[in-house]
Amino acid sequence: MNPSPDTSKVHLPRWQLVMITAITLVYLICELSFNARLLDLVGSIATTEQIHSMERFGRALTSIAVALLVLQLALSVLARRLLVGKRLSPAGAIVATGLLCLSAATGTWYSVQTFIETQVSRSSSTFRQTALQAQLYQQGLINGSQILEGIPQDKNGDQTLSWRSPSGKAFLAMLPLLLSGVERYHALIRDGAEQNLRDSLSAREGGVRGFYTAWLNARQNIRREYDAYYNDRLDLSDVIRKARKEAWERYETALARHHMTPDSVPFYFAGRVRKLVQRQGVPVYNRWRPSDQASFNAAVDNNVRQQYMSKRTVSFNGVTIPKRLGWETFFELKVVQDPLHKSMHIPASIRIKAKYPLNDSLRTFATEVQIPHLNLLVKEQLPQLLAPEQTYQNGGVNEERGKNAARAVLVPPSH
Repeated sequence: MNPSPDTSKVHLPRWQLVMITAITLVYLICELSFNARLLDLVGSIATTEQIHSMERFGRALTSIAVALLVLQLALSVLARRLLVGKRLSPAGAIVATGLLCLSAATGTWYSVQTFIETQVSRSSSTFRQTALQAQLYQQGLINGSQILEGIPQDKNGDQTLSWRSPSGKAFLAMLPLLLSGVERYHALIRDGAEQNLRDSLSAREGGVRGFYTAWLNARQNIRREYDAYYNDRLDLSDVIRKARKEAWERYETALARHHMTPDSVPFYFAGRVRKLVQRQGVPVYNRWRPSDQASFNAAVDNNVRQQYMSKRTVSFNGVTIPKRLGWETFFELKVVQDPLHKSMHIPASIRIKAKYPLNDSLRTFATEVQIPHLNLLVKEQLPQLLAPEQTYQNGGVNEERGKNAARAVLVPPSH
């Protein structure tokens, strides 16, 4: 009787060891890259969408890690079965292993997602609102508008170098969760919410320099419109299209009274038809054929352009204005200012100039344009930030915003 084989020590074939080692190395590289990117993200002014994107990537890596573990276990089981003579067919082994890895990865993906979403949905309204305010405080530390006691300061008085270090970024990743969970810090972040909101809004726009660049881009678009207006190159396509339609309909109606259409006018009647069309205000040439709609339209186009050129006023964005105004006068027109106020979120009471000095480090621009812009944004967003706590609970008007804040606070520590 042959002794039963010892299955306590199973050695995988060399090619399987090489495969698993290669997959593990690739996974570790991706994991290290993810951790570095996650630290960079939480150590900067990141948006909720960016954090959600990184959370999904981290969840995928976790799923791959579990699938890799299942792969090694499955290969070990197959090796044991081979020792005792219960070998599966190659196709069966591949299918079984693939299904196990896929099931493990899918289960892990949804388990992690369910865990995070459960924590978010069960979070209190206080935690959600405080998480939102804590994120603004965290961003204030990053952009240097806030100073945290106990952290070394740089030569210029802020703590930027500390927050750029790996340990500083790791601390920032945990900070919103710590602040949200410790009640004695709630008053601190709530009292500074207005200034933190203002600083966050400014930092997201790139500060005064970034907002000035946005203004330059908007002014460039207006300048293109001005050049077209000043050089009589306004878009007349809608006016021409309407004039063509009305003139051709008048022409067809006149022919219909004589029981004719443009294609059925006799050659001996063509001269009378040409004179009829010319009397209607369409300057067709003398040899024009009654069925030639293309030449008819060209005559209408020319007539419309000549009428436009003869006017002293012009319609700009639906408003009648004088022709050939100077650039600064044009820029200060209400029809130009209103869309600019709306697109750049500047109070309507502010008169936006066509030019601001650069030799004062943009102080004039900041005082006259950026600060009123930030005041308006803060005025609109602060009431929501400091709204009663019950508005952040399930069913409240700020429920979704509170959940997003809670999710953004819970995600980095979970990875």
